[in-house]
Amino acid sequence: MKKNLVIGAITNYVWEDVEPFFKSYVAAGFENTDCVMFVHNVSRRTLNKIRTCGVEVLQIPQEFINGKNRNAFVVTNYRWNLYAGYLNKYNDKYNLIFTSDVRDAFFQRDIFKLCDSKNFLGLAIEDGYLTEKVNKYWITEGYGNEIYNEVKNERIICTGTVWGTCKEFQTFSENIAGEFEKFSDEFLKRHIIMDQGIGNIIIYYQKIFKNEILFTSDNLTGHVMTIGLTKLEDIKLNANGEIFNGAGELAAVVHQYDRKKLIVAMVNAKYCKPAGLFRKILNKCEKFLKKLFPLQNLPLKIMNKIKRKFSKEQ
Repeated sequence: MKKNLVIGAITNYVWEDVEPFFKSYVAAGFENTDCVMFVHNVSRRTLNKIRTCGVEVLQIPQEFINGKNRNAFVVTNYRWNLYAGYLNKYNDKYNLIFTSDVRDAFFQRDIFKLCDSKNFLGLAIEDGYLTEKVNKYWITEGYGNEIYNEVKNERIICTGTVWGTCKEFQTFSENIAGEFEKFSDEFLKRHIIMDQGIGNIIIYYQKIFKNEILFTSDNLTGHVMTIGLTKLEDIKLNANGEIFNGAGELAAVVHQYDRKKLIVAMVNAKYCKPAGLFRKILNKCEKFLKKLFPLQNLPLKIMNKIKRKFSKEQ
């Protein structure tokens, strides 16, 4: 019997950044499922914590980073190469695949139990259209105004969560990876995160997939809720901190929850220990100090000393 697969990629995060994702993955009770995470520049402590959640950790090869760098390695863009390469080796092992951003998403149910057995590609639809300024920027920068005008009235497809049968997921990943090869070095050096712009072009302009293959999930009826552009009053919550779609069904995955302070507080209370919350505060202080004193090491030395002492006490 083939397994299902949750796959993702993270760089530069500490455990407290991703704790809700992995702890909620365990709590959701996935059955017959592997979880594979590509990582780069992640501490041993964080890796060990992730592994305790039953996750296979794969270091992103340095030669891959060097080959894709062109002075701008952005894992959000190049994760699709990693997924396509992994599935090229193991596609006979898996039935259904789900990928997600890690820092701003959490699970509430096993999404695979909600999937149809027929071939499909699942895409989350955001509460907005491609006229939204950030999505407009990605597409106009990458493809120009003429192509943008062809798709601007379509709903936003979010590439932060994508799922489907192995063949369709692999095809989607390969197409995103292939599009990046068409951009110039000068363009890629600008560090533009382009995978969502590309994803919308693949679906709406290039029309790589037939309509009967596509499954879209919105906040009204879908399994995946993408709430960054959703008003807080339109999000259904209960006293246990669970989030429901517009049809009153418990969502399997909630993405972009970090845009809503109330939901962040609820998620942290549910999945993060008090010590973890303290470390989150330390991490934010460190980022602030880096901005405030970009050329001075003393504030960072003080923060690192506090964090080392804190880590020993865990």
